[in-house]
Amino acid sequence: TSNLDFNWEELNVQPVDLHTLDGTITEEEVWNDIKEMPSGKAPGPDSFTGIFFKKCWAIVKPDIMRVIHRFDSLHTSNLQWLNSANVVLLPKKDGAEGISDYRPISLIHAIAKIIAKVLSLRLAPHMDALISNAQSAFIKKRSIHDNFMYVRNFARRLHKSKTPALLFKLDIRKAFDSVKWEFILDLLQHRGFPSKFRDWIAALLCSSSSRFLLNGLPGPPIYRGRGFR
Repeated sequence: TSNLDFNWEELNVQPVDLHTLDGTITEEEVWNDIKEMPSGKAPGPDSFTGIFFKKCWAIVKPDIMRVIHRFDSLHTSNLQWLNSANVVLLPKKDGAEGISDYRPISLIHAIAKIIAKVLSLRLAPHMDALISNAQSAFIKKRSIHDNFMYVRNFARRLHKSKTPALLFKLDIRKAFDSVKWEFILDLLQHRGFPSKFRDWIAALLCSSSSRFLLNGLPGPPIYRGRGFR
């Protein structure tokens, strides 16, 4: 669907005060992000784990912050070298044969993860203002079970009052893999995200690539045109 098909005003998409999101990325933010990184999680193409950055921060800090400052100032022409991912296929069941029997897991370059985490930590305090209470999945301090309870209680109320009604259950296949970047960036603009923050997001999206690991060996790079890793 083209962005031109969306009437944001008709959809009642309202801007939020997010002017603080595009401030200079600080060393404190980066260190707080690194402290939250899982220590032993499988590494990406750079082979560096969270424990490495935690133990060696005093040594690697100048180089890491130099890269972060270049990203902060939108010097992102070479970001693709630090924004790659290895994709590992994990079987969903015993005896997996078809491609649908495997779950792809992206192991992302540590620098890209650090940058993305810094941006997400900045955004976290604004989530209640941005996201409706009806959206409970993938949001900290919310539970998808609340939605199940809401639907169950709503259905019971309809049944008790003998009110005719029709409930739809929609499941969009590969929803996160199919969303257009242009749509996301346009939506961010209408929600009040600063221009610089949107440029950061665009840089992370456009510079990303993935390689499938087969028998331990990476295949050719795959450059995405939509969706998220």
